[in-house]
Amino acid sequence: MNIPTCTNTVSRLRRTASSNRTLEQAYNASTQRRISDRTTETHQDQVAIGYRTCEAQTMRTLPRTQAPAPLSTGYQETLSSALSSHRTASSQDIMDRTRELQDDDTNTNSFDDLLPEIEQFGDVGQNQPADALKDLLIQHRDLTINKISSGDLLQMEVRRGNVLSDAITIIRFSEHDLHNHLCIKFIGEDGVDIGGLRREFWSLFLHNISSSCYVTGKPGRQTFQQNFVEKKKKTFFHLGQLIALSILQDGPGLPIFSDIVTDYIINGETVVLNLDDLPDGLRDTLDKMQDSASDSEARDMYSSVLDIAADVGFIVPLTSFTRCHVKQLKAAFIESQISSCKDELNQFIEGLDTHRVLSLLRQTENMASARCLFSGRAKPLTVSQLRGLLRFSFKDGNAKVAEEATAQGFLTFLQATKGTATIINGINLQPKDVLMWLTGSTIVPAIGFHKPIDVYFSPKKTFVNTCALALTLKTQPGLSPADAVSYYTELIINSQTFTKG
Repeated sequence: MNIPTCTNTVSRLRRTASSNRTLEQAYNASTQRRISDRTTETHQDQVAIGYRTCEAQTMRTLPRTQAPAPLSTGYQETLSSALSSHRTASSQDIMDRTRELQDDDTNTNSFDDLLPEIEQFGDVGQNQPADALKDLLIQHRDLTINKISSGDLLQMEVRRGNVLSDAITIIRFSEHDLHNHLCIKFIGEDGVDIGGLRREFWSLFLHNISSSCYVTGKPGRQTFQQNFVEKKKKTFFHLGQLIALSILQDGPGLPIFSDIVTDYIINGETVVLNLDDLPDGLRDTLDKMQDSASDSEARDMYSSVLDIAADVGFIVPLTSFTRCHVKQLKAAFIESQISSCKDELNQFIEGLDTHRVLSLLRQTENMASARCLFSGRAKPLTVSQLRGLLRFSFKDGNAKVAEEATAQGFLTFLQATKGTATIINGINLQPKDVLMWLTGSTIVPAIGFHKPIDVYFSPKKTFVNTCALALTLKTQPGLSPADAVSYYTELIINSQTFTKG
């Protein structure tokens, strides 16, 4: 720390100090005196200094030095006077600046102008917006992925219960295979992948990653978890590569992220801040803070989140906090979903540009549609959308009447998935579960399905072919509506493709 002195004082110090050792002891003495003096400062002084420079915290943790050798009376007076003058000027300057930040609304408002708007982005559709992108993605896939007829495949043999970890392990060693057609095999199971196993793999991958150690946050509003070890292993880069392959080869992308993370992936910057990205309890506290009747009331609520505010870099003393700071506090919490894991996100984004997929999505005309490939707020599949994927084939003659009655029972079951009629043992069957049973995918893939789901009829049994996108219903014209709902619900819940949650 430089001590402001006049030229005469410097000369006097030089004459008094007989060696470098003496000067060092003098400095240690001044440091010790400053530590001692700090304990007598008022709480307001400590708050002001802590806000501006965090000096109060630093000074408390400094080790005390050993007592130096006695100094001459004249030297002590000169040094003490210089230190006192500097300390008073420094503390006063810092406190003045703090008061300016506290009292001057212009400063706060000027800073607020630099923040993105805090509002909802708007509804994010799942299927219709993506349809505008579907044909373009198919064209891009045809240019970047070798035809299956080429004979060389990107073969992934994975364990059904370890899809995520197995896929990451395989992709680490498949750099030269990324242009090949993806072929999935579940270890210990029969089956040839002509589309259905691949879609099932991506559904399990999505389910696993949303509850893995790689992400954090509430469902549908997640971000990456800061992870030093996996970052060094470039795991997030390989996750990006896998999602690029998902988008081009029958997968849904990675629709799990919060709005701000989705913005960062698609736009490379923050466009809109959505308070719903935050945990519900924290969001409610911030809303109440915004609506508080006084600064004092706002400070009381701020005290309950003071520690986690500091964790995201929002350093404003409790005594200085006003309602004018609430917008800044909201922005700090929301933007921490990026700042806390920016290295991991950037690594993921780099991998996502495999085959120039991200470059394609970031083209201006594609950005709005591309959001549904990453946003956790994508609308869930509806019954009407699922019905639109079905194509019934009825025989002619007397069989047609029985088949139509059976079809009516199945459609009644689909309608029942809107409510509680399809709940068995606490498990609520939804349209996405039916889609998974029919196609191997809980979400319509980014490139869509290659054909409608054909529905046939048989007198023997009900079964599905996810690869061929075909459903065969056992002809049961006498089945009551309630029995039809129960029959198909149990059939799907007991199927291999059903995943609870």
